[in-house]
Amino acid sequence: MTTTNTFGIIFYIKRQKEKKGKAPIYARITVDGKRVEVSIKKDIDVENWSKGKGMAKGKGEEIKALNTFLEQIRSRMVECYQHLQLKKQLITAVKNKFLGKGTVFGGWI
Repeated sequence: MTTTNTFGIIFYIKRQKEKKGKAPIYARITVDGKRVEVSIKKDIDVENWSKGKGMAKGKGEEIKALNTFLEQIRSRMVECYQHLQLKKQLITAVKNKFLGKGTVFGGWI
């Protein structure tokens, strides 16, 4: 019997933590219906966030740099997921691997 894992990453802002028109950006990793959230330690003006696309909207250099950064984060998370899948390790540990936590993953990222 083979098992398949579902995997997804979305970026969103936490409006509950909004201060002076800026809100923190979070990544939500979902594996087999289980969710974990990771703060990416960046803030954005609420009006510059595209909820539907899960990225910053606009054409300025700062917006382009932020969207590039988000894609880099997404790529690193996918790498973590693939590495854990190849090692047949617990897939829900993607967040810990991405953050470099735990003795099993020490220094991989």
